[in-house]
Amino acid sequence: MLALCRLMYQRRELREARAASGPTAGDLFVAAHEHPYAYALPGRFGRGGTIVASSGMLQALSVQECDALLAHERAHLRGRHHMFLSLAQLASALHPALRILRQPLAFHLERWADESAAAAVGDRTVIARAITRAALAAHDLAPRQPSLVLGATSGPVPQRVLALLSPAPGPKQGVPQRAWRMVAGALLCCLTLSAAGALHAVADLHTEVEAAQGQGTAGH
Repeated sequence: MLALCRLMYQRRELREARAASGPTAGDLFVAAHEHPYAYALPGRFGRGGTIVASSGMLQALSVQECDALLAHERAHLRGRHHMFLSLAQLASALHPALRILRQPLAFHLERWADESAAAAVGDRTVIARAITRAALAAHDLAPRQPSLVLGATSGPVPQRVLALLSPAPGPKQGVPQRAWRMVAGALLCCLTLSAAGALHAVADLHTEVEAAQGQGTAGH
């Protein structure tokens, strides 16, 4: 029941955010807001989605940095990264102990978008500079955003910048594989804990049946 409520809440958040963004030119909606913020808003039924960016964010960055920021957000939309967060949140609703996975997963998703944007732009230092300036421009007064959206200023930015200023990871150390492994691990934990709970319930039921049978025999 809690997982179903979480799913319904996520859908309502996204629906309200899409209604607020209104019609867009291409995949970008520029909100007239002085506070710098930007995030990737997924579309309905697998559609591309929209990049929501405030006028304050676009004014805080150079043209090259804006291109880098948009490449980062497009990577989130193209990779359907919100689905990873949704699965992680549903897993934590089923088993609260799995809540600790959300922050590491969000970090790997941001790194995934960082590397995708770096490949698209062709310069890792430009991506590093863009997310640094975007993070410095942003602060805690940003409008409330849906829980499933991701943006370039999310997660531990210094670690992401350090990774971008280091050599690109090889194919076997790629960030997407880590994100997939983390989600798969969370789902496996859910299945394991659910199976363990079911076995425990069966064992309890068996014990209660045996106790009831023993009481019936003693009564005779």
